[in-house]
Amino acid sequence: TASNRLLVVGSRDISAGLSKDVLIGVYELNGTVVRLDSYDYGINESYNSIVENPNTTNAATRYVVLGSINLTNNKNDDDVILTAMNESGGASWRRKYGALNQDDEYHTKLSVYNAISGQLAMSGHLANFGCYVVVNLSTNGAVTNLGRSFGANSRINDFQRTPNGEFLLASNVITTPPQAQ
Repeated sequence: TASNRLLVVGSRDISAGLSKDVLIGVYELNGTVVRLDSYDYGINESYNSIVENPNTTNAATRYVVLGSINLTNNKNDDDVILTAMNESGGASWRRKYGALNQDDEYHTKLSVYNAISGQLAMSGHLANFGCYVVVNLSTNGAVTNLGRSFGANSRINDFQRTPNGEFLLASNVITTPPQAQ
């Protein structure tokens, strides 16, 4: 962070692997804990990825965290949770994406899509179609029409924009065992 601290996110196992709460930690560089909190937003939730907001003019949304949330206890009904927070780990807004009884797992990776306009891309899969979804941070995470869906039974595991504006995607076919694509 700007104050030379580490902002760490993840999940806390609360009952032998069955349900999790999100975990937010702020640490000094020497490992001293400044803040460590967990929050229960649903039945099972986890934060997976954190990026610095490319538009740093608003300290309240300096960092953006991506994760999953399950409100039904059905393992095939994950939704996506996106949270903007300050460098102390305080949330300024939180948004859930997804539909009931649909596997919305585009919470695999959070990447900068357009640094100038403050857009981020969430990648993963939506109803077994590999996809990325682009959101605007200036409108508290509203979805844009810039996302894209790919082939059935695939998942986008990583999404990076190159300096010349092209995109690199790493994906796999959803099979047992997973296959690279």
